[in-house]
Order: sequence, then C-alpha cells, then structure tokens
Amino acid sequence: MKRNPLWLTHLLFIVCFVLFLFNKQYFSSTTQIIIYTVFIVTLVLIVVSWFVYFGIKRNQKR
Repeated sequence: MKRNPLWLTHLLFIVCFVLFLFNKQYFSSTTQIIIYTVFIVTLVLIVVSWFVYFGIKRNQKR
C-alpha cells in the first residue's frame, strides 16, 4: 500500500479540522452539518486506513 492515501487523509483531516474550528462563526447551519459530517467521515477514514496499513504491514512480516 502506498503512503499517498494516508497523506491524503491527513491533509483532509487538517482542512476539515480548520473548518470545524471556524464552523459556528462563518457558516450557515446547513453548511455546519455538512462540515461536521465530512469531519467525522474523515476521522473514520483515517482510522480505517491506519488499521489496513498496519494490518498489511504486519502480515508481510510473517
């Protein structure tokens, strides 16, 4: 597995986190819901990608 998807998820997380910080000040309620949803989905993708990456890496060592 290449590391590019991992870097992409990290960059998405950083962007979503910045949007999350400024969410209530600058965005309408509909946009806030979309940002919260994207933030949570990105968190889940990061966790799953790390589990897959380390699972494959561990299986290759055996």
